[in-house]
Amino acid sequence: MVNFWRNIHRRPLQLLLQELDERGISAEHLVAGRIKKFDTIVDKLTRRNAIANLAAMDDIAGCRIVVPDLGRQAALCDALYEVPECDTAWSDRHDYIGSPKESGYRGRHLLFRYQDPRHGYALPIELQVRTEHQHAWATAVEMYDEVAADRLKFGEGQSQADRFFRRISVVMRQLEERGRVEPSSIRSLDDGTDGLQAALDILRMLSAASQSVYVLGGGKEVAPESYCLVDFDPAEQVVELTEVCPEVALETYFASEDDPDREGHNFVLLRGATLDKLKDLYPNYFGDISRFVTIFNDLIYKNLPAFA
Repeated sequence: MVNFWRNIHRRPLQLLLQELDERGISAEHLVAGRIKKFDTIVDKLTRRNAIANLAAMDDIAGCRIVVPDLGRQAALCDALYEVPECDTAWSDRHDYIGSPKESGYRGRHLLFRYQDPRHGYALPIELQVRTEHQHAWATAVEMYDEVAADRLKFGEGQSQADRFFRRISVVMRQLEERGRVEPSSIRSLDDGTDGLQAALDILRMLSAASQSVYVLGGGKEVAPESYCLVDFDPAEQVVELTEVCPEVALETYFASEDDPDREGHNFVLLRGATLDKLKDLYPNYFGDISRFVTIFNDLIYKNLPAFA
């Protein structure tokens, strides 16, 4: 049943990628698309406060776009609201800029619904639009969960790390919205422990987690009009990049997903990307979040009163 549901969401992914192409969005921004993995779906259905069933899961198919700043984020979302298939009511409720999650997560999630002609379902596809700083925060949380065997991403994490990432999120929000930081509002998240020491301990843990990943086919830049298939084998720590032309991009992606010899691999389809841009979008595939550790170090040392 899960795999049937994954398979019929291929069409919404194809239609949204085409929409982004036709509107020139793919040419301006790095766009990634994927179908949620089987194991990830099962985890989402069985974890604490799980959603009721597969039909209630809106992100079986998903895309992600990372933009430089809040202004670009707002402009892009306004343009996407004009797409006829955009569910604006759902998208308004998932505006995590106006109303960040309790964890500190920020971003804009937009939902598009495409009618499935064969089965009669209105199938959703979720598009995440993040700024570079919002993406840095979210990726660092994912990496911390991997290193510490924690579940901060799902609101089930340790209190010390949770407070650290909520503080960082508030710092980023104030800088993006006001251009300055108010230390008193950051310190209000403290629980009486040494916030600065906790922050430095977590940063050291993230820095130490970087590991070497072997990259195949990453030596050249993919043409803007072409697609890049990313095949990440976690067991072997190998990332393989293959350039594919637009006409067969989705067919190649789905064939790779169905390949029994590559069970357990993670696949993402990107529209034109250098290796450096790919590392920015999916640093967890490369075990390297040094860029994000640098961002956090800079934020902390420039705003020591907020953490002391």
